[in-house]
Amino acid sequence: PRLIAIKAAWKGFLDRPILGWGPENFNVVFNKYYDPRALELSYQETRFDKPHNFALEYLVTGGALLTLAYFALFGLLLFEVRRLGDPLWRKVIVAAILAYFVGELFVFETIGPLLMLYLFLGFVDGGYKEKRNREGRPAVEGSVNLYLLVILSVVALSLIYFLHFLTLRASYYTFEAFQNFVRRRPSQAIEYFRTATSIWSPYRWNFKRDYATAVAEAYFYNPGLISDDDAVRAVRAMEEARDEHPLDAYNHYALVDLYNQISGIDPEKFLAQAEAEAKIALELSPQRQEVYFSLAKTKSLEGNNEAALEILKRTLALNPKVPDAHFYYGLLAFATGDYGTGYDEVKVAMDMGRRWVNYYEPRVVAGFFADAGHIDEAIGLYETALKMEPGDLETKIKLAAAYFFTGKRDLARSYFLEVAKSFDFKKSPFYSQFKPMFESLGLDL
Repeated sequence: PRLIAIKAAWKGFLDRPILGWGPENFNVVFNKYYDPRALELSYQETRFDKPHNFALEYLVTGGALLTLAYFALFGLLLFEVRRLGDPLWRKVIVAAILAYFVGELFVFETIGPLLMLYLFLGFVDGGYKEKRNREGRPAVEGSVNLYLLVILSVVALSLIYFLHFLTLRASYYTFEAFQNFVRRRPSQAIEYFRTATSIWSPYRWNFKRDYATAVAEAYFYNPGLISDDDAVRAVRAMEEARDEHPLDAYNHYALVDLYNQISGIDPEKFLAQAEAEAKIALELSPQRQEVYFSLAKTKSLEGNNEAALEILKRTLALNPKVPDAHFYYGLLAFATGDYGTGYDEVKVAMDMGRRWVNYYEPRVVAGFFADAGHIDEAIGLYETALKMEPGDLETKIKLAAAYFFTGKRDLARSYFLEVAKSFDFKKSPFYSQFKPMFESLGLDL
């Protein structure tokens, strides 16, 4: 991952060698020069915002001028250390600076080394002033003004409150929101999210992302749990995050997924918006597979599975070693009736170690495998889905049917009876399909 990030950073520096990218951060450069190999590692590795190399970071953000100024600061520090006239401290501080440089070549700046750096800066400056006073040459600076010290302390404490404690409050409400979703209390969860996003914080845009993602997913996977108005309002929060950070490709392709998930409210409007966001995301990050995955889903929701397959073919061409590319291509092949290709591609993804994102995935794949004649493998996938979500009635019903058709009648009877405790089969629109099984099993359901 670090080599991929360093490669992107170097290309970004060559683009703007003198002044760098200014207010645009390293993540923008990483997006522009995104390497499709990153997804072989994990989705987490596709969102680098640090190059793990301080020299490249300054070269990218500030260009050669800022980087030279940064190194000049250390040059001045070494110059003042030499003037201290203390050989022991000179060796200690030079060694500390070298250790700092070596560490920063492999990790990004953190609070520990940064505090130590300023400690050494203060120590050297204090030692230099003390030496001048001993020699009868007062330091250039006068005594510290008490009123100025009080003012600066108030400013510092105010910044600590606004930058830290407000963020902590928003984090707490976001945590409570997720907890309430787990407890099946969507209205309370949404209220907590709204409270979190109403609190000013330099990270408010990130809380908005969490809010939009959680509500839209709940709306999509649990019909009736979230109202249309609540879903649209949550996605609007993500639109605000996008507007606050328009150069981050993630914000745009995240919206593609969100628009897909709530598209049932107004398909024409939201699917068109999904395509528009995918176009912007690909302009910012041309080789990012996630955008193609989401855009393929948009095309599928529009009823154009052939176009979706073409998009996924391009994704496979970017890097055939990414399991998700095979997985999504296989699902769409199944959807278009090409069961042979669908089965082969999904099996490739599974053999490459792709993990299930949620229990819906093995349940859906099981249905496709059963339709393709691989019913024994389908049973295994239904069992996997049940392990992930033991209370899912739909999985239990389909598993019972699969057991029935493979001759495992006792297991089929057991699962049908278990489902019947909380589900009235006679009220199901598919009752006519289940009735012959019930009669064969001697069940009065």
